[in-house]
Amino acid sequence: YCIPLHSRNQLLAVLYINSALPINRSILRMIRRAAETSLANLLLHHQLSCKDLMTQLDNKNNFNTALSSHLNEPDTFVALLDIDHFEHLNNAYGDAVGDRLIKHTAEAIRSHFPKPKSLSLARIGGKEFAILFKANDENDAKLQLDQCRASIASDPLRTPDIDLSTSVSIGFSSLEGESESALALA
Repeated sequence: YCIPLHSRNQLLAVLYINSALPINRSILRMIRRAAETSLANLLLHHQLSCKDLMTQLDNKNNFNTALSSHLNEPDTFVALLDIDHFEHLNNAYGDAVGDRLIKHTAEAIRSHFPKPKSLSLARIGGKEFAILFKANDENDAKLQLDQCRASIASDPLRTPDIDLSTSVSIGFSSLEGESESALALA
C-alpha cells in the first residue's frame, strides 16, 4: 500500500506498507491520519525551536548553530544590527508599533540578504538582529551592510497615525578564529 501524507495541501511524505493480507480501508485511513498528525506536529515543533515567532527569522540558538558550522570558512562575515532608540520609540508609540517596527526591520534584512548570500538571519534579542553572510571581501561586506542600513533609514514604517522613520547601527567582523571573538568584534 502507498499512502501519501499531507498537511495543508502540501505533501509531507509517502508511507509504504507491505502486507501479505489485505488491509481494511478504515484502518488505512486511521494510519494515514495518525501519521499526518504526527508529522505535522514534528514539523511545527521544529519550526518553533528554530525560528523567532514574530519575525520568522532564525532564533538565537539556530544562529549559534549556523555560526559554529561556518566557522573559518573564507569570505564569511557576521554582523550585529540594533534598532536605534527602540525603547524610546516603543514607549512613545506603544508595543504594537514597536512590534511592527521589529517586523519591518526583519523584512528589510531579509530582502537585502537573500539566500544563498545569507547563511543565517536571526533575531537574537528584542531589538537585536544577527546576520551571517558571504561577501567577496571586507569592503564588499561593508557595502552590503551600508546598503541595508540606508534602505532601513529611507523606508519609514507607515501607520494610520504616523510615518515613523528609524535607523539602525551595524557592526561586523570576519568569521575567523572563535565565534565569540568575531561576535565581540562585531
